[in-house]
Amino acid sequence: VVVCGNATCTSGNAVRLIDSAQPFSAFSQIALRAANVPIVAYYLNSSPYVTRLYACANESCSTGTVREPSGVGQSTPASLAVRPNGAAVLALRAFSGPGGLYDCNDSSCSSGSVRDYPTSGVTRWKNAVTVRPDNRPVIAALLNSGSQAVISCNDAGCATATTTTFSSGVFNTLHSQAIALRPNGRPLVLSTF
Repeated sequence: VVVCGNATCTSGNAVRLIDSAQPFSAFSQIALRAANVPIVAYYLNSSPYVTRLYACANESCSTGTVREPSGVGQSTPASLAVRPNGAAVLALRAFSGPGGLYDCNDSSCSSGSVRDYPTSGVTRWKNAVTVRPDNRPVIAALLNSGSQAVISCNDAGCATATTTTFSSGVFNTLHSQAIALRPNGRPLVLSTF
């Protein structure tokens, strides 16, 4: 993690090594919790093939804790978002067993729980998550049918959702997705092919 010393990163920068495990994939993400304290999600692209989180202990990320989402095991790379209460939520899929949303129980993600997506047929790869101000997740997903979809959770726990599909026939060509919310609540999905 590079912590810039000023707004243009021209001086006072600090480079932090958060984990010495190798190799990492290109699926790293960073988000800010309360008081501008970072949390990082990254993927080990060789055995044990897991998503890890690094919960920085302070704004400068001079110390922190490496965590693996409990109850997930081997998984796909994760998309990371932070809820209004500072707890992270991940969109991922376990290689076997449950997958979907992993909810951290606190801002340092000392524990959490995993639940499947409320929409059936979501693939193991290429999904992204963001969170509305009222705490409801929104997921950009790739379905087994080959269509892209936006899954808009109806509640914070995502027990039910409204799913809208678009861009059919992209199963083998979609490389990755990202999702953001405009101030008016409309999702914006970035797809790379």
